[in-house]
Amino acid sequence: MKDLFKLLNTVARTGEICDSYDERKVADKAKVNGLEVSTCWTEDMGFETAISDEEGNFHPVERYETRKEAIIGHKKWKEKAKTIKKITKIGYGDLIGDEEIILRKEDK
Repeated sequence: MKDLFKLLNTVARTGEICDSYDERKVADKAKVNGLEVSTCWTEDMGFETAISDEEGNFHPVERYETRKEAIIGHKKWKEKAKTIKKITKIGYGDLIGDEEIILRKEDK
């Protein structure tokens, strides 16, 4: 139930959260091999790295306890983005489970 309240609070504050990405980002977004790697602080789940494919779908792939861990994770996912073809999109607490995703990308 706690996760549901977090989700509802996030939806209610979407405009405020989306407008502050530059303040929340851990590192600059990186475009790698047709994918975008983004790591930032999220209001509901903390520090998180997400991979975006050519269709613009953002898939969270890892969450972190600290900013330092998030910086290291961002670098790791930039390197992985060079060769990955699928990922495990991590879910949302107890509400949404993990899901295997085949990435749609333009290989470069």
